[in-house]
Amino acid sequence: MMPDPNSLYARVGALVRAAGVDNFRIENNILVMCGVRYEIERCACDDPMCNGLRLRRFDGDADTSIALQ
Repeated sequence: MMPDPNSLYARVGALVRAAGVDNFRIENNILVMCGVRYEIERCACDDPMCNGLRLRRFDGDADTSIALQ
């Protein structure tokens, strides 16, 4: 079962704001932060410090992902 997108997006927004980034928006399941587009995904790693979110840079065929902590 997928998480409620609204709560997932609320968590992402809170984390991004806490990091001091004000220049972002979420549109069509994509986080646009400082002009760079990221897909928001659930992270399945086993790291106890992980908050369960991962961002994958959305550049068409580029495949770069980062954990959002």
